Amino acid sequence: MGGAATARERQAALRANRRKDGLKYIHVWASPDQEEAIKAYLGDPTAQPLHVTRDTHDDGLEEKVRRLHFDLQLQQNEIQSRRAALASAEVELEQRRRDIESREARIDEKHELAESAYRQYTQWQEEASQTLEAIRLREAELDKKERALKAAGARLEKSSQNQRVTDKERIEALAQRFTTRPDYSQPGIPRVPIQEGYQIEARAKEITKLTTKTRSVSTSLSGLAKEFKELLGDKEIADLEDAVGVLNRIGQAAAATKKTTLALEKSIKAQEQVRARQAHQAAQACLAGLDERDVVLHLCIMEPGQYDLEEFLSCKPRYRSMTELLSEVHRATQGNVKYQIEKRLKAGQGVEDAKAFVMATIAERMPEAQDTYGPRIRQAIAAVIAERLGKANG
Repeated sequence: MGGAATARERQAALRANRRKDGLKYIHVWASPDQEEAIKAYLGDPTAQPLHVTRDTHDDGLEEKVRRLHFDLQLQQNEIQSRRAALASAEVELEQRRRDIESREARIDEKHELAESAYRQYTQWQEEASQTLEAIRLREAELDKKERALKAAGARLEKSSQNQRVTDKERIEALAQRFTTRPDYSQPGIPRVPIQEGYQIEARAKEITKLTTKTRSVSTSLSGLAKEFKELLGDKEIADLEDAVGVLNRIGQAAAATKKTTLALEKSIKAQEQVRARQAHQAAQACLAGLDERDVVLHLCIMEPGQYDLEEFLSCKPRYRSMTELLSEVHRATQGNVKYQIEKRLKAGQGVEDAKAFVMATIAERMPEAQDTYGPRIRQAIAAVIAERLGKANG
């Protein structure tokens, strides 16, 4: 049978030749893309990887580049945002640090002033204690002498006028006691006239009590002398009668002193009312026409540690609004100016002179106060305006 080779024989011969060329026969199932990639590779092995076509490779790479660029842009935006937030936080922290340092400086200054005042008060207290101890020793010595005289049976004779304190002397002594006060700030602690209304009011109450008490004790002694007359000797009865007489004289002197004290109380309080009215009118005149900022600045000059002022300048009200705090500061300013003027009126200055002195003092301290408190006052006033606008807009 020397005819043409069969298809099987031709296939066998082809496989044999391929093996001689070093090739291997494999049978695989492939997707269309894989098929295209295999064909492309067989056509030019150096052109593309076997697992991807040229178009597929280019599209995937560009997509990855676009995604990476987008992610990079997002990360850069986030970094910029975080940097801005960090810078803002650093600025805020620096401002807080400065505020804390400023507040600590003010606290240290107030602490130093408080310690200085405490040392001064302690010194005054020691001096007053020494003076009081000397007075107590003197009173103890006098009491001892008085008890010795009573034990010896000494008493004033009714007929011996030179051994009795006269009514005039007793009234003068009581008047000195109830209308003057010891001045511990001067050597020798002299007694000076009372000029304060609250002091003379207290003395008027004391002299009234003394008048009532002498009358009550005198009545009681008289009643005892009559009730127990049969139990007393002649000398004892005479002593009781003398005591009643002394109490009556003291009561009469106290009654006269009471009139003097009440008259002085009325005069002092009338003068205080006049000074208060004049000082109030002068304070209103001093503050008339000032804007809110200048009113606050006046209080910063005269009383920088005032409670309402400190809270107002902090712009952090606790229980009140900024508008209410500003009203309190206005009242405190007027009260302080009134007090300064009234103090000088009491010292003998005229109204115009007192007002001029106070305003000159404020004007002298104004430049320094503007540098120190100006920014804080503007910030607080701005907070008041914002609060008012908020209420007006509902």
